[in-house]
Amino acid sequence: LRKNVSEQQQRLEAPDLSDTSKMAAESRKEVLALLDAMQENVNLAVEEAAKFNRYQEVLKLEPTPFEDVEELKASFQLRAKLWRGIDAWEELSSEWNNCSFGTVDV
Repeated sequence: LRKNVSEQQQRLEAPDLSDTSKMAAESRKEVLALLDAMQENVNLAVEEAAKFNRYQEVLKLEPTPFEDVEELKASFQLRAKLWRGIDAWEELSSEWNNCSFGTVDV
């Protein structure tokens, strides 16, 4: 679990996710595809940590706090929200620029 989490943390620190030149339409789609693939791994890590905690509860052990998993989840969610927000903004602003002012759905 810890190996998977550290690998995903390294992938989150990839230059592609911080590169403002990737905000163009085609490049942005590549970054969004990368984030979609990473989301599966992040969800898997969260589920695995919860499973380990359930095992510990059954064995009457104190559950291990997986801070690194929570940090990964939070960090991923921030980056994913940023890139998906940029994508949504670009699509909506393109729609708004191509219609008359009275028909803009606010």
